Amino acid sequence: MNNSAPVRVIVEFKQSPAEIAVLQEQVAGNDLSLKEAKQDVNNSHKLFKEFIQKMVPEKAGVNAISTFGYTPSTEASSHSTKQSEIQITNEYKRAFNGVASKG
Repeated sequence: MNNSAPVRVIVEFKQSPAEIAVLQEQVAGNDLSLKEAKQDVNNSHKLFKEFIQKMVPEKAGVNAISTFGYTPSTEASSHSTKQSEIQITNEYKRAFNGVASKG
């Protein structure tokens, strides 16, 4: 695909929003405080931002492995992808846990 138009995506994380995670844990018979659940949500966003930074081959290097199991390839490094081309445009933490992104 040689189209240079930005691609916009919404990524939903596996980690549930904090309030939902607390309820899920209660149903499962486990204790999870709202504070801990919010920290888990914030950590999922932090990890994704780190993933975006490491995804760019110039930053991570070819054959680098991320927390998300993504390995930049030599094909990816041959493209002119720059860190500034991948942007998180919105973060979602309440209705669902994820981000909107373009790049």
